[in-house]
This record gives sequence, C-alpha cells and structure tokens, in this order.
Amino acid sequence: MTALKRHEQPVDTAPEKGLLASRGIDLIGNAVLLAALWVLYSTVRGVTADEFTEAMRNAGEILRLQEALGLPSELAFQRSLLNRTGLLKAANIYYIAVHFPATLSFVGWVWIRHRDRYPRVRNTLIGVTAIGLALHVAYPLAPPRMTRGFVDTAAAFGPNLYDMSFSEAANQIAAMPSLHVGWALVVAFGTIWLFETRWRWLSLVHPAITLGVVVVTANHYWIDAIVAIILVATVWFLLGLTRHFEDRRARPATD
Repeated sequence: MTALKRHEQPVDTAPEKGLLASRGIDLIGNAVLLAALWVLYSTVRGVTADEFTEAMRNAGEILRLQEALGLPSELAFQRSLLNRTGLLKAANIYYIAVHFPATLSFVGWVWIRHRDRYPRVRNTLIGVTAIGLALHVAYPLAPPRMTRGFVDTAAAFGPNLYDMSFSEAANQIAAMPSLHVGWALVVAFGTIWLFETRWRWLSLVHPAITLGVVVVTANHYWIDAIVAIILVATVWFLLGLTRHFEDRRARPATD
C-alpha cells in the first residue's frame, strides 16, 4: 500500500477537542461563580430589608463624619446641578445602563483574550463584591436620596431603576461601599495592567464619571466611594502579591 500523501495524512483532532473541553469547563465554572455571587447579593437584600431605621441612623452618622473630615457636601454638589435636567437624566441612564454591562463585558473580554491574567481580574471583582456585601449586612446605610434635602433624581427626572422589574433584587439600603465605583475601578485597574499604551490611563475616566454620577444622583456619599477605592486597591495589591510569590515558587532553581 502506498504511503499517504502529506495532504492526505489523518489529522489528530484530540488536542483541539481537549482544549475546547477545557475552555468549556472553565466557562461553566466562571458562570457558576458569578451566579453564586448574584444569589449572595439577593440573599443579602433579604437580610437587610427590614433594617431601614438603622440605615437612616447610620446615614446621619456618615454625614456627621464627613463634615468632621472636611469632605465636600454632596447636597451642595447636587444643588449646583439641579437645573441641568439633561445632565441629570444622562447620569440616571449611566447609573442604570453602564454598571453591569461595562463590567461583565470587560471581564468576558479578559477571559477570551488574556486567559492567563483573567484570574486576578475575576478574583478582585469577586473579593471586592463579597466584602462589600458583608459590609451591607454589618452596616446598612440609607443613600442620600432617602435623607432630608436631597432630590432623588431618578424619581424626579427619570429613568428610575426602582420602577423596573429587575430592580427587585436591588438593596436600597446598601450604600456602603459603592459597588458602582468599585466595579468601575476594577475595569480601570485591569485595563491599565493589561495594556502598555499611554492611552490606557484614559480608563480612569470611567470610575471618575461613575463617582460623579453616584453622588449627583444621591445614591452614594463620598465616603462610600472612598471605602470602595480602598477595597479595590487592597484586594488588587494582595492578589498581585500572591501571584508574584507563586511565580517565584514555580521558577526552577538556578545555581
């Protein structure tokens, strides 16, 4: 029997099938993790739903603490922009439409394009969210829009997140920390880490806009954002440190 020509040689597809199976398992595992995080979030909402009185008392404490620290007044900031109806509507839309889609799109893109670096981004997001949820339970906090003097811009100008069907899972007395700011900062940190171009620093515009949005819409206090920034920076640094030591252990010993 004559030898098969080169183009007729059988192709071993086992490695490709193995790779696809591995990626499929990885995808399912990550989906399960994110689903578990959502279930945890919904559970926390149920736990803190009846803590309104305490949440309002904590809101007063936060306002007094910020005044003592010399932080700017959220009320003055909001009032300076109340005549900018178009801007406030845009802020409400940004608050609703950017938070989840931007974060999940970025995480998905990192999983597809930078698989070796994906764990740090994912674990930062999960770590910050888990700590944030624990703080929501330990310290229920009513947002500024529920306190005297502030305008609930979503209710006043629309669109209003809490009129939408999917808002049932939202915890309205979980202002501390601001996961909107935290998630936006995870996207920025990840972008800066993954790219080398000087334009990567523009990713910081996203958390900066998010900070302005959550304050002007009276959904968060400045200190909610400050705590979120500290959490993200701490978790990101610790995960980077862990990876550094793991890489050192993995290197072969040299004479």
